[in-house]
Amino acid sequence: MDVIINADRETNPSNSKPLKTQGSPFLNYLMIAGYPLQALPLGSLLAHFHRLSGQWLIANPIHWQATHNDATILATGDALGLSDSDARVWFDEVAACLLELGLNMYYHDATTWLVQVDTMPPCISPAPHQIMHHSLMPFLSTMDNTGAWPRILTELQMLLSSHRYHQQHSQACPVNGVWFSGGGVFDINKTQPVMTDSPELLQGCAWMSAFSPQIWQALPHNKREKTVLWMNNPETLAPLQKNFHSHTVQWYWHNTAYCQPKKSWFSRFMNFR
Repeated sequence: MDVIINADRETNPSNSKPLKTQGSPFLNYLMIAGYPLQALPLGSLLAHFHRLSGQWLIANPIHWQATHNDATILATGDALGLSDSDARVWFDEVAACLLELGLNMYYHDATTWLVQVDTMPPCISPAPHQIMHHSLMPFLSTMDNTGAWPRILTELQMLLSSHRYHQQHSQACPVNGVWFSGGGVFDINKTQPVMTDSPELLQGCAWMSAFSPQIWQALPHNKREKTVLWMNNPETLAPLQKNFHSHTVQWYWHNTAYCQPKKSWFSRFMNFR
C-alpha cells in the first residue's frame, strides 16, 4: 500500500525501513505506477493535469558548472531558492527564446515548467535531481539522435548565465541553465486507483477520487492494498492508523520515504487490549 504526502517530514519512524523519494508527489506517483526511474513521464502527466494537448517535456531551471569539456548540475528545485516572481522572470526569458524555435511553454510552478515538443525529436534524459554532481556528458550524448536538445541547452546556458538579472539580484545558486527531462507517455488507462484530499488533483485528474476515511475503510483488504492515497494534509489519515497496521505501507514525502511493515495478528491483538 502506497501513501504520498505533499509535505516534508523531520524523521522516519523507528520501526521503518528507508526507501528512496523522488522529491515531489508527482514524481513519486510515477515511480509507484511502475514507470522506469530514469524515464518518468512527468511532462505527459502534468499535461493531463493542466488539460494541455500535444506532447510535453519538463524544463527545470538549474545551476550548473560548465567547462570546455564537461558540465555538472550543482543545484535544482528548492536548492535554487527561487521565489515565484524570480522564477517567472527566468520562465519568460526561456519561453521567449524557445518561442523563436516554435516551442510553447507552460508554467506549472517555480521550478517545473513544461515545453510543447510536437515538432521536436524525442528527448531521453533523467530528472536533474537524479544526476546532480555527475558528469553530464553521457546524458548529453544520448539525449537525442540529432543533437537538437544539447544545442538548445547550450544556447539557454549562454542566455541565462550572462543575464543582467544576476547583477541586480545576488543568489547563492543563480539560475544559469535549464535541463530537459520527463518525456514519454503517461497511460491514463493503466493507473492504480487513487484517493486524494487535493481539490486541484480532483479537478485536473479525472481518474482520481475524493478521499473519505469511511469509503477507504469500507474497501476490501485487497483493494486497499492497491489504492494509492495522495494527501495534502497527513493529519487526515490519523483515524486510519489502526487500519494501517494490517498493511505494509510505503510512505513517500518530499524529503524522505520509508516502509512500515504490517503488524502481526498477535501485535494487533495486544494493542487492541
